[in-house]
Amino acid sequence: MLRTRPLLIPLALVSLALVPQAHAAPQQNVQSLRAHYAGRHAVRFDLRAIEPAKVVSATLATGRLHRRISVARLRRAAPRGYLRVRVSLAPASRQSKPRLARSAARRKPKLIVVTEEPPPAPAPAPAPAPAPTGTANPTVLFQDSFSGPDGVITSADAFWNPGDLALARDPGWEGESGAMYRRFNSAASGLSSPNFRFWTTRSDFTNVNVQMDLRNNQFYPGSVDWDGIKIWLRRQVVNGSSSANGKPGLYTAEVNRRQGNIVIQKKCGGRNDYAILANTSWTGDPNPPLFGQWERVGGAIRTNPDGSVTIQLIRGGTVVLTGTDGGAGGCAPITSAGKVGVRGDNADFDFDNFQVSPL
Repeated sequence: MLRTRPLLIPLALVSLALVPQAHAAPQQNVQSLRAHYAGRHAVRFDLRAIEPAKVVSATLATGRLHRRISVARLRRAAPRGYLRVRVSLAPASRQSKPRLARSAARRKPKLIVVTEEPPPAPAPAPAPAPAPTGTANPTVLFQDSFSGPDGVITSADAFWNPGDLALARDPGWEGESGAMYRRFNSAASGLSSPNFRFWTTRSDFTNVNVQMDLRNNQFYPGSVDWDGIKIWLRRQVVNGSSSANGKPGLYTAEVNRRQGNIVIQKKCGGRNDYAILANTSWTGDPNPPLFGQWERVGGAIRTNPDGSVTIQLIRGGTVVLTGTDGGAGGCAPITSAGKVGVRGDNADFDFDNFQVSPL
């Protein structure tokens, strides 16, 4: 569990206050699948030797060329036992089947599949030393390590159908779009949730530091540059619900974006547009998204004595961007308590060790 003293501090001092904790690395296995001739310009790979649910990446290697194969595509092909892929095996002129087979053999196409096993159970942590007299550890307001069997934690179906008691629910989370899965003791967006919208059932968070471990597995192809993963802060409740139908006011710390930068934004209540409070450059990929590796990310928020609100964005356990709202977007700063949560757009990602601490 990450032990971070939740202070809103100047960037110059952040390295002294925010210390990331390494996430237990799952064990990865690499398998190379041999291609079988499947007609002109196509090969077939036998998938019966792999476990589709554990696949995190797949790459088609043909000679010197490498092409990424969507994990979603591979998992869809798994029930029939093979994956058929188009490749350029021979010139356009007609060739016999045996000759094409020999061409395929020379090119030696391979499907390199990376699967992941859950990490080994960590050794028991030693008992902490007693705190010195006169000091106290910061209180953790909310935390979730998502331990338990694989499966659905909760879903939009459960949110929109409160009377259906057969649907999975969680006392700490709810959401209006997609499904939140448990996979290897982490939360996951899953391949069926290109639009992921989940927040805490509690709505009493004001001045807080929200952090979690994040791993972006991949972006879905053909989407927009603002796709990625965001952390919601002070998401308001309207008429008893925090659904987007009520157009609640909120702040976002956008920590992992397809565009390659990071952004802090505000959404005024009753509106659909956003006001940018801070961002890094829109070009040049100053903060590229990480893929296939865990990173400690988060957002911290606090109301200042003058009524303005300051938000800090955290990546790698360190504050890397700060924005202050003095009335941006044509509405007053959002000072009321609210929910915190996670939004994902066209991304397959996992998150773990979600923690909310007071500032």
